[in-house]
Amino acid sequence: MTEPTRDLILDRMTSTVSSLKAHLSENLRRVAGGETVVVTDRRKPIARIIPYAVDDLVESAPSGPFHPVRTDLTGFPKIDTWALLVAERGNH
Repeated sequence: MTEPTRDLILDRMTSTVSSLKAHLSENLRRVAGGETVVVTDRRKPIARIIPYAVDDLVESAPSGPFHPVRTDLTGFPKIDTWALLVAERGNH
């Protein structure tokens, strides 16, 4: 099994997929501590796990009430989606 290596210049750790799975809790503790983990598969980087920050997610309130973009589509009949779903699934 390949152990994680540390890139001191970029303050990030590199881990293979199998090592990441085997040491998931340890890797997550490192990320929570501010490190970045680069996940590799056959020596090729495939993912990066970075520390979570509240500012990373953009949360915004709706700007106003919903208005349909196209108002010319009024000729369609109302569809009971629940009835379609029940019919699709049968009596399960």
